[in-house]
Amino acid sequence: MPNKVSAVASTTFSTRSIEIAIALDNTGSMGSGGISALKQASHALVDALGGINTAQQSLKVGLVPFVTSVNVKGEGFSNTWIDEGGKSLYNGWTFLNHGQRTSRKASGHSNGQIGGGDYPHHLNLFAWSGTTWKGCVEARPVPYNTDLTPPDSANPDTLFVPYFAPDEPGNRISQGGNSSTSFNNSWLNDGVSGDHETVQRSVTKYKTQSPVIANHNDANGPLTLGPNRACPTPIVPLTSDISKVRTGIDAMQYWNGSGTNIAEGLAWGWRVLSPEAPYTQAAPYDPDAASKILVIMTDGTNVSFGSSGTINKSDYGSYGFLSDGRINSATTQSNAEAYLNTSTANMCVDIKKLGIEVYTVIYKTTASSVVKLFSNCASRKENFFMAKDVVSLKQAFAAIGQSVAGVRISN
Repeated sequence: MPNKVSAVASTTFSTRSIEIAIALDNTGSMGSGGISALKQASHALVDALGGINTAQQSLKVGLVPFVTSVNVKGEGFSNTWIDEGGKSLYNGWTFLNHGQRTSRKASGHSNGQIGGGDYPHHLNLFAWSGTTWKGCVEARPVPYNTDLTPPDSANPDTLFVPYFAPDEPGNRISQGGNSSTSFNNSWLNDGVSGDHETVQRSVTKYKTQSPVIANHNDANGPLTLGPNRACPTPIVPLTSDISKVRTGIDAMQYWNGSGTNIAEGLAWGWRVLSPEAPYTQAAPYDPDAASKILVIMTDGTNVSFGSSGTINKSDYGSYGFLSDGRINSATTQSNAEAYLNTSTANMCVDIKKLGIEVYTVIYKTTASSVVKLFSNCASRKENFFMAKDVVSLKQAFAAIGQSVAGVRISN
């Protein structure tokens, strides 16, 4: 059964430092009402942490907004985390045909045999199209997609690939689509003829057309076009300056398109709590010295949304298009969801093995797969919350904050 907010859930942390990472669903299904409720609830959690005597205990809080990907351009960001040379396996993957992909795997990911300087890796594509990378990154190849391996240029697959949502077939549109059956991100004219695969893989259009709007943000805000489609606001890494966390909360908005990737949100929440790169603000894993807490919230399932009736089988996400086969070779949304659910569940086990206390919150959903996933992920039954409305969401987040602060929860 889900947690009842009136339950007693007190915890004593003595003088140990406290580090808490809050990973929050900012997908389009939240809508303006949901994101407003989430902001209120998140502030309620931070308010409750005011019960911690920071003269005796160090307190650091981090924020991880997620959609299908996570924006890593927070304070302390370093280009050394990023695959700038196109050497990681999946950098430019969607622009390669089957033969080129096979060759790329066999070559140890060298881009030399695919056109040298003209290889369509993602930072080249941003430069050619006159757009700017906002800061979202794609999922790393297995097994690095769901682990803490620090980025290392000696092993390009451990680097993070800049998220680049390609221009899809069809002439440019002025407002991002949100259809399950058609192309939703046509932000340039095709510029070439041929079938949809040929048109989408062509890089000519990026070199010959100027963007109408600098980064193709559409006039309606959260529904975006272009290479940064559905990229949320940046991570706020662990900080003792709580005002930075509040600013990050206030900046959040919902982002339509691409889907929900709970696994990516969880992975980055975990990475924020890790003392190793990409972010290094966290203390070493030592339960006697530091208490680490991870809160993750969603209003839905792991879903690769949109465009199921097209060659892409989905909108572009942190694993590319479903047709790219990067989600355990899944090409259907149900199989992709199953793999991402398993990835999420496995991460939950690994996170808890490190002594991290996990709290989970689901909002306005009773989907059995999510209830099972999040109830099992929580460190204990009273750490799992189901919120049906704004009031109960605020109560749940306040209860988590009070539990972390060691305050008795009462009606």
